[in-house]
Amino acid sequence: MAVLIAGSGVAVFMSRDIIADAIFDTSTAVTYSEFKSKTTVDDSVLFIGTYIIHIKALTGPLQEKAAASAADSGQNNIYYKSEFTNGQWYETDNVDNGLAGISKDGVPVDEAVLDPLYVSYYAGSDGILRDAKTMTPVNTFDIPDPYDLSKLPELQPLWLQYTYSEEAQDISRDDFIKNRNSEQTGNLRTDVYYFQLLSTFFALDIRDAETNKCDEDLQKLNSCYINLKAQGADEEAAIVYGLMEKVDAKRRMLVMDRLVVMDPNLLNTLNTLATGSNYTPYGNFKDSSNDANNATNPDYINELEDATKHDFSASSLAIKAPWLSAWFSWMGIKGNSDGWWTILEESVENDKKRHEEANSENEDYVYDETPKENTFAADSALTEAIGKCMSNCSDSYTKHLSKSLEDTKDILGHSEYDYSIQVIDSSSASGTGGPVTYLKHVVNIKNNKVSDKAGELDMLMSSLIPQADSAYTQHAQSGPDPDYSTLTGENARTAFLDDQKTSLEADRSMLQFLIDGVRQRDTAANALAYVYQRLDLAEKLNDSLPDSDFKPYAKSSVEAHIVWLKEEAQKIIDSDKSLQSDADRLKDRKSELLKKRDEALDNNDLAGVKAYDALIAAVDQDIAGAGGGASMADSLTDKAMNKLADDANADLSGIADALAAAGADDALDKLKDKAAASGASAATLRGIQNAIDSSNSTDSTASEDELLAQLESLFGKSLDEMNDRELAIASAVMSRLARSGIAPAESLTSKLVNRLISGGNKYLYRQYSDNKSIEYIDLRVISAVTSYRYFYDETKATATVTSGSKVYIFKRGSDLMYRSSTDEKPEQMNTAVVSQGALMIGENDGSTYFGCSAEYAYGTDYAICLTGPMQAKVQEYTEALTEFVKGE
Repeated sequence: MAVLIAGSGVAVFMSRDIIADAIFDTSTAVTYSEFKSKTTVDDSVLFIGTYIIHIKALTGPLQEKAAASAADSGQNNIYYKSEFTNGQWYETDNVDNGLAGISKDGVPVDEAVLDPLYVSYYAGSDGILRDAKTMTPVNTFDIPDPYDLSKLPELQPLWLQYTYSEEAQDISRDDFIKNRNSEQTGNLRTDVYYFQLLSTFFALDIRDAETNKCDEDLQKLNSCYINLKAQGADEEAAIVYGLMEKVDAKRRMLVMDRLVVMDPNLLNTLNTLATGSNYTPYGNFKDSSNDANNATNPDYINELEDATKHDFSASSLAIKAPWLSAWFSWMGIKGNSDGWWTILEESVENDKKRHEEANSENEDYVYDETPKENTFAADSALTEAIGKCMSNCSDSYTKHLSKSLEDTKDILGHSEYDYSIQVIDSSSASGTGGPVTYLKHVVNIKNNKVSDKAGELDMLMSSLIPQADSAYTQHAQSGPDPDYSTLTGENARTAFLDDQKTSLEADRSMLQFLIDGVRQRDTAANALAYVYQRLDLAEKLNDSLPDSDFKPYAKSSVEAHIVWLKEEAQKIIDSDKSLQSDADRLKDRKSELLKKRDEALDNNDLAGVKAYDALIAAVDQDIAGAGGGASMADSLTDKAMNKLADDANADLSGIADALAAAGADDALDKLKDKAAASGASAATLRGIQNAIDSSNSTDSTASEDELLAQLESLFGKSLDEMNDRELAIASAVMSRLARSGIAPAESLTSKLVNRLISGGNKYLYRQYSDNKSIEYIDLRVISAVTSYRYFYDETKATATVTSGSKVYIFKRGSDLMYRSSTDEKPEQMNTAVVSQGALMIGENDGSTYFGCSAEYAYGTDYAICLTGPMQAKVQEYTEALTEFVKGE
């Protein structure tokens, strides 16, 4: 099952990937009935295994531990305490899309079903994990204990060979012998040897200075994390949590290293011992003195090799003289030995006693004291289990190594490592850590996430880009690396330079990534100026490359960088019309006119086609003159007068409409006067007058500043004082005014949309790019601005939107909508659901189900989601501003 909960920003994947089942100790937990009697359990919590976790607190590591506890405890059902139905519990294991069963249409679970279940840990909405018995905060990453070998999932195959039980917490020597039928098989000496090896192995302490440093770092970071969560600094807390995950990964990697990677390592040593290397058929077992490297081996290696060390020739009373030992025995005095080896002594004594009793009538019988050889009985199942553990630990070592905090050569990787170390070193139980903010900026930049524009931009400009620029420039100017001179073959020299070029390209890629980060975080004008500055530097670098065999390689890289910078500049220009040149704007204008002309032709609107033809011709003339020739209005007027010269009854309505569309009111009036003076017919003059009347209906005599001031007066506050909802309404109003032909509104629309983008306005989303003939609404945005919540499956092909008892299910590419469940009969929608990052529905369907409409912001690639009350405000303010512009 996979449940993704987007409304809360949490993704939950209910799958498990652990190596073997560990052991659940009920003494570490409390029943749910006891837990709820002492603690108020929030709504919106998941009960997974023995963990109760609020969806806001759910993280990847925590989910993994909860899923592991489900297998360990046998509590495999997943329950959800629904906020939709006042805290009713639901079982979610087989719920379609994760939601159908957590509303009142689902099948509720009586809380009595949960009462006998065990709870080990609880994480509320504050994100802090607590011990369910004591409610004291615990470190998520201390679960399971990385140093308790008996609890490590990787070692469970061996633990099972040792205890014969997944539930066992430990095992005695006698039970071990009993489980293996040692007396009956005659393998007592071998099994005692095995017991001592395994009991010693699972009790080993493999901590050292490196792991202790990780423990200390995690303790400090956990205190830092708790403090940040208490302050509501969730983003910074998430950064620290991610750092804790890296430190824990290193700690667990070190444990796996000692178990299977180092030379010597524990599992390899155990395997050697398990094949009988220190076994002797009688007398003393061998010890680490047999190992030539015992002086340099880690203590835990020697301890394992010494596991079976005992001087069998001496009793606990240190009676070494045979005659004295016999005398003590005759008197009934024996040593008090209770060590692991005593069972062997008892076995010898019992054997002697059995033989003497069997020969009691034979006066000449003398028991043979010669030690009997007990050959080693190798256990293949045990050695196979060790081999499985080796494989498990090797896999875990690789996994943890990949997640560990490690320094890298690239700029961002090294900066992340450097700031991570600073955070660790400066964190404490009393403070909130050191340069967490700097680490946050680096991580956001690395992940291409824009969070704190100003802070991230400052880091880019003051630190990261200068480093990347220096690395790239020096590399490009360095010539071949020194080893190049030692090569003689042409192929070898070419391959060497190709490799060096690959390294240079990596430097270029990093520099470009960081420069693009500036574009995402600065104003378009500032970003464009910066890119032009970088372009100038790149061109100077290209001119200054020293002559060498590497120069052609460096030059191709720098020239590719120059091309990229030009494309970056154009990308910025395209994002802000105010940065476009007159020629660029004219080309865009012609493209728009051509589209509109085609639409008019499709609709058989011949008058419209004529008007667009005239506009296009005039734009072409302006493009040819790059803005330096006659104006478009003059061109159209001249064209009209030429037509009148040929025919007094010429239809000039198309040209007049074109002038009206361009807002050329003065030119329209001049055209009317000139046409009248030239003897134009009444029909011709009527066509011009109609265009004038149409222009006056939408003509704007107000300036941009005046229009903005009037807009702010309607709200009774300035733009800076408006909240997300008000800014969205203001932008939609301007968009509608711009679409009606009010010129200042077009520029204001662009500026307002840019404000929405920079502020992360929740009502704003990108228009569906593949089809502009239908206006779509992003379901995530509907969730953000209404009482509905948006959920989707792991393929993002199915989305469920719910509020209280209302549940709507949408599927990508389908025009069918399901209520409550896909088992229900679907409803036909107006348009099929499309996908662009998230699922989007047509505006008509958005209005039907959620009362929302879309306003595609004029002249931009963005759209605004409007709720019902917002639509009414937009209509009211649009009408008021239209009247203001008309001067009514």
